Amino acid sequence: MSNQNPLIRAFKALQLIQFWLGISNLLKVRRYRLLYVFYVVFCFTTNLLLFSFCLANILSETNKKSLVSQIMDFLTLCSVEAAILPFYYQSAMCNIYSNQRNVFEIVNLIDSEFYTQLKEVFDYRLLKRIVNKSVSFSIVMVVSMETIALICNVHEHFLSRIHRVISLFTIVIGNTVFVILIRELLRRINRMNKLSANLYHNSGNKKLQQIVNIQTTQRKIIYISIVHTYCYMAISHLNDAFRYSHVATMAHYFYILTTYSFYIIYSFSVEVMREKIYFELVMILIIVIYISYVMYICEEIKQESNLMSRNIHITNYNKTLPLGNKEIGLYLELVSQQLLHQQLNLHANSFFNIDLKFLNLMVGAVTTYLVILLQFNA
Repeated sequence: MSNQNPLIRAFKALQLIQFWLGISNLLKVRRYRLLYVFYVVFCFTTNLLLFSFCLANILSETNKKSLVSQIMDFLTLCSVEAAILPFYYQSAMCNIYSNQRNVFEIVNLIDSEFYTQLKEVFDYRLLKRIVNKSVSFSIVMVVSMETIALICNVHEHFLSRIHRVISLFTIVIGNTVFVILIRELLRRINRMNKLSANLYHNSGNKKLQQIVNIQTTQRKIIYISIVHTYCYMAISHLNDAFRYSHVATMAHYFYILTTYSFYIIYSFSVEVMREKIYFELVMILIIVIYISYVMYICEEIKQESNLMSRNIHITNYNKTLPLGNKEIGLYLELVSQQLLHQQLNLHANSFFNIDLKFLNLMVGAVTTYLVILLQFNA
């Protein structure tokens, strides 16, 4: 882990937690990489053993719980296990293939371009405070959720609690890194978009719009092209690093939203179960907030990319081409083609795009399955 990269230093707290959880899928271990892969396998095996014990514990409580509670506990356990296994796989693959450039290096290249061209420096101290607050919030949230779960189910076995805490903390930390990184990328894309909007100006004559200072404008266009390429590389790296965990996590969230919503509605028909739905209510609230926030940021990245393409087109088609200015038109055409072929879209292994459309589809799917389950129960 290089200390020369200020972005890596800002993410140090999260990276250390990821390292000890065995889910370090963004930054390779500098030394003893093979030993760390064995450590990831050990974490994976330990988690499977805990899963096996929890499964046996659920099957042994056949006469103690209702059929609905047993089925929900079984499916929830399988869903949680399926959601965290991709994190271990991604971590092992990241450290086995040592030729990959990590996303922190790419973002650092973007920041270097900002400093070289615009003399603009991003506040890494503020980023470090955000990362540390995110770590603290994640720990508090996991402890609070476990406290609520303990209140709702006092007689639960302690190994089941350990499995839930480790699984929940793994999912939260893995997704927290992703959220902070896409937020930082959005800041840089937004700054680049403002620069693209200032490529042309109105000279005061309604019939005449031209680009002044040809050399400066050419440098800006080349700079936009370079930074956009780095942004595309960073997003592509995030798509590769989280491609399996995104699919598994979103599937897990879909299951939680559907099943817990049904369980809450069903519990009102059973007087004894009404006091045991606090954990489910809090979990649904957290998942809804998280999904909405992530989808909003990813949608903003996509819209900023589309707006940048629009700015380039406006510059290209609303300018005049005096002598010596045709070269700018060629640069703009090349950048326009680049924006067309290097779209800044976040996706889950090309299975679905992470944007507000997916949020709309998830809400529709959860509602549909919930209606079916309620009709079946009736």
